[in-house]
Amino acid sequence: MSKPVLLLTWLEPSESNEAKAAYDQYREFFDIEFVFSGKGDPGKQMFEDGILSWGEGNDNAQFLYIGTHGSPKDIGPQSDPGATWEELWRWLLAGQKTMKPRSTSLTVIFGACFSSSAADSWTPMLEGSLTLPPVYEIVSFDGSPDESEVEILLNSLMKECKDLNTRSTETWLSEVQLSIETKIVLHRFNSRDPMAYAEVPLQDVLP
Repeated sequence: MSKPVLLLTWLEPSESNEAKAAYDQYREFFDIEFVFSGKGDPGKQMFEDGILSWGEGNDNAQFLYIGTHGSPKDIGPQSDPGATWEELWRWLLAGQKTMKPRSTSLTVIFGACFSSSAADSWTPMLEGSLTLPPVYEIVSFDGSPDESEVEILLNSLMKECKDLNTRSTETWLSEVQLSIETKIVLHRFNSRDPMAYAEVPLQDVLP
């Protein structure tokens, strides 16, 4: 299997789903996997299974978009306990192990409030690790974006994939930042001492 993008949502069925709209618009241009996870324990299981299924045998896993609600401690539908950042890390690690070859360059994009907490939560899990982490880059929001801002970020990612752009993540994110008010945060794995996720400054882009 060679699907570079997974659009994974974990929302109430009645909520606006920008990932489904992006899937419908761009799936004719390149291979995209789309998974909708509802609320409750079945939704949580579908979310985890979506990561594992996309990873299994995938030789071209590049971008994982996660559309849900977030807090400094966890993610998931507003009416559910959801999953802690540590749980999500374990699911991503399990998904990475099924990829062929094992991906070491996955970028995770969060369409969720306070998702910049992921980097701080995941950094301690790198301590003492003898392997590269399942996530190389983390794109997140520092604060509470509105639906239109999340949609702008996701559509920019889809356009990058459609046009086969090879620009750095910070380059196209810098352009997105000009269009929205909520701060976008990019963290990248730093293999030097200390092993951690380091914030990458977005570039100055002329409007």
